[in-house]
Amino acid sequence: YFYENISPAGAQIPLSLAVRGGPLVLKDGFYSQGYQKTYGLAGYFQLSYELIDGLTVTGGGRYSTEKKKLDDTFQLDFVNPYMFGGPIIPVAGGIFPRHLENRFSRFTPTGTIEYKVNRDIFAYFTYGQGFKSGGYAFGVNQPAYQPEKITSYEAGIKTTLVGGAVTANLIGFHYDYKDLQVTQVRGTTSVVENAATAKVDGIEAELAVRPMHGLTLGGDLSYLDARYDRFLTTDPSLPTPPPNTPPLDLSGNRLAQAPKWAFHVYGSKEWNLEDYKITLRGDYNYTGHQFFTPFENRLVDQDGYGIGSASLRVENVAGWSVEGYIRNIGNTKAVSQSYVSSAMFGIPVLGTLTAPRTYGVTLGYTF
Repeated sequence: YFYENISPAGAQIPLSLAVRGGPLVLKDGFYSQGYQKTYGLAGYFQLSYELIDGLTVTGGGRYSTEKKKLDDTFQLDFVNPYMFGGPIIPVAGGIFPRHLENRFSRFTPTGTIEYKVNRDIFAYFTYGQGFKSGGYAFGVNQPAYQPEKITSYEAGIKTTLVGGAVTANLIGFHYDYKDLQVTQVRGTTSVVENAATAKVDGIEAELAVRPMHGLTLGGDLSYLDARYDRFLTTDPSLPTPPPNTPPLDLSGNRLAQAPKWAFHVYGSKEWNLEDYKITLRGDYNYTGHQFFTPFENRLVDQDGYGIGSASLRVENVAGWSVEGYIRNIGNTKAVSQSYVSSAMFGIPVLGTLTAPRTYGVTLGYTF
């Protein structure tokens, strides 16, 4: 059973008429606030059976149901002077304040075949379905967005070789999405839309080598082909199109924040000196080119970049520890999130950057 009460939530943004070419006078501007409650209930089962020595079949399922209730109001006022805690004048039309509720339910089965070749080699195949509940956006005059549904297929092999000195894993997967939930800025608020369908194909490889006592070298590599299979929408960063203008067809575009290539390499060395353990570690993470919106807009994307980090940790058998670290050694500047904001502010490009070079010391004690 699950219960969540978001109360209150929303935002208030007083606006100066200067942003629209007027005098420097602060008005009530944008106000969206409300209460949302979620009641969830789920049950699941799972059964496993060993067909022959080393070969196991597992099947199961989960039934989930969620009821969501929304009470909210919305104001967009360029007339009345801003006053903290002043009265709320909902937009005309009788839409707000409002009360909405809806229930989202689904049964999602899963099945797995596992084969243990020997104590060092393990292979598997998994089929499953997933469900992400629908919901509402505060202050947005639209019906509830629908649940996101996924059908997944995954196969992999995991190995431990050379007496445990080498660990190597390889995984391949395929995801089919229906009604994929996509967040976009429209007007003054963020809304969630349902893309029709999307497909994701990927491969992940992991390798760890321990050539000598206390030394570990490893890394992982991933390739991802994530694209919208069918998605019709409009671009909020463009001027409002004339009536009856057909929507944009984003079929074949890459999913947001889904770089094709990414990898991580690391190395660590441990020394045990009587009552102390000293660990030196270095990491390097590379993230390939990615878009931050479904429109493949070069104004809101990021080319591939890498970030290195290092740390030195000293632990004592008594339970205390001290660690010095430096993150983003090269002080790499990269965009971690970006989007095109509301036309009310002139359609600016907003976003956040990765953390700059950071260093520090942490102290710890384990009871």
